[in-house]
Amino acid sequence: MFCYIDEEDYNRQRIKDEITLLQDHKVISHQGVAKLVGFCDEDGHLSVVYDLKTPDTVHNLIKKDNFGWLDRVKISVQLACLLEYLHCQDPPYIIHNLDA
Repeated sequence: MFCYIDEEDYNRQRIKDEITLLQDHKVISHQGVAKLVGFCDEDGHLSVVYDLKTPDTVHNLIKKDNFGWLDRVKISVQLACLLEYLHCQDPPYIIHNLDA
């Protein structure tokens, strides 16, 4: 599980867009999308809880000695397939920010 609590106004719209995206049944069926467990928007504070199955992030994996070029290519292809899937929805979901 991962919980994100927003304290900055500029992140609120981005997180609300993520909540909308992660409630779409077409999107949540894809294996590469984090599952939204729940959210709370109360008293000016927005909190989001995700169910993350992965044991590590790409950012942390890159730092490991055993994370070779083949692993990097596999993750790049998986990410490209996920972006293609999201962009091909009707209406398309355009992803503006990627974070490892």
